[in-house]
Amino acid sequence: MTLECNEIRAADISGTDSGTHAERDGKVFRVVRPRSYWDVVGVHFPLVLAMGIIWLASFILPHVNTSIRLCTFYNWTGYPCLFCGFSRAFSAISGGHWTWAWHHVPMSYPLYMVMLAVLFWNAAALACGVQLYPGRVLRRIRVRWVVIVFGVLLMANWIYRLSRGLS
Repeated sequence: MTLECNEIRAADISGTDSGTHAERDGKVFRVVRPRSYWDVVGVHFPLVLAMGIIWLASFILPHVNTSIRLCTFYNWTGYPCLFCGFSRAFSAISGGHWTWAWHHVPMSYPLYMVMLAVLFWNAAALACGVQLYPGRVLRRIRVRWVVIVFGVLLMANWIYRLSRGLS
């Protein structure tokens, strides 16, 4: 299913009882066109801003080891926290140094792809003036299991980094 910005027309809105918005439920996306664009901005802009800042910072910051350590956990204990190295790995991925990122933080690749998916999902909704929600297929995914799998992978990544002596 391709997303067209003009997929829901004004004629669709006139048939609703509440008159607040038009809605189309697809397999992958549920598209809602509210009456006000500010409703779209309120839903999607915060995530575009947050993910956009992270993505742009990954191009600006160098991925090489620096002497500056901003991690409080690392400064107190001398051991890297669960997320130590992700900023450098994101910068390495954005800069084309994929082997460096894979060697130091293997979990950075799935997290980077999720960040890009969230960024472009919300940016597309802002550009089209619609609210995008998961459709029938994506709603079947159990959030609890996604969190559990992500947590296990994050712990495995941390153990890998500790065993290799990476900070």
